[in-house]
Amino acid sequence: MMDTRLHELLDRWRAVMPPPVTVDELVQRLAREYRAYEIPLYIITEEDYRNDEEVRENLITRLMTITNEDVLDRIYDDEARELQTMPAEEKDRFYWHYLFADDKGLPYRLLLTQHALGQRSSVVLEQEGEFVTGFKVYGHSGPLIDRLTAWVGRPERGGGPVPTYPTMRRGDINDWAFAHYLEALVKAGMI
Repeated sequence: MMDTRLHELLDRWRAVMPPPVTVDELVQRLAREYRAYEIPLYIITEEDYRNDEEVRENLITRLMTITNEDVLDRIYDDEARELQTMPAEEKDRFYWHYLFADDKGLPYRLLLTQHALGQRSSVVLEQEGEFVTGFKVYGHSGPLIDRLTAWVGRPERGGGPVPTYPTMRRGDINDWAFAHYLEALVKAGMI
């Protein structure tokens, strides 16, 4: 049954072939649909980008963030909402005390704390040529990840070892990431 559905989605995808999205187009969409705004890339340290296996640090171009409470409520899934119910004492101990641990990197630690507490979600965009080819969401937001997956997809996986960052094999319904991309396109009403 699932095979039949994926074959149907593959046919619909082939008929539409969603075009790649430029950085400016995606930034405008995020601003319009999620009230996202750009913050400096350096808020997240170079070392963190370099150590993050889900990011291709040499392609990072923009860091967008979302702080509007209505939007955050809309994009958070049940798992994220559960994390937000942490008792105040635990929040103090695990997040706010960490924030003021030293005087270095305060904006970065504030960003991490707000992500963890559900007060902010951020998206780093990766660019190749004029197009966005990858992204990473910081904070808990399955719905936002699904929408970005529909808009951007994931980088093409070539031969050789599987990279640590998310990739997909376009047109291969046996590839989990491509199947997720097809489902995200359906949720977004794009196929």
